[in-house]
Amino acid sequence: MKQYFIGDKEITEAEAKEIEAKNRKVLRNGTIEELLKIQFVIVKEDFYAM
Repeated sequence: MKQYFIGDKEITEAEAKEIEAKNRKVLRNGTIEELLKIQFVIVKEDFYAM
């Protein structure tokens, strides 16, 4: 099972994908100010749940 986080806040997979899409757009065309505001999504996966 995968869990997605921004900081300590858990988010849904859909939210994580949306944030990652925004990040890719900023990385291609963003200003320095936008690059500094990129949010990192942390994915945790429970390998023992299989």
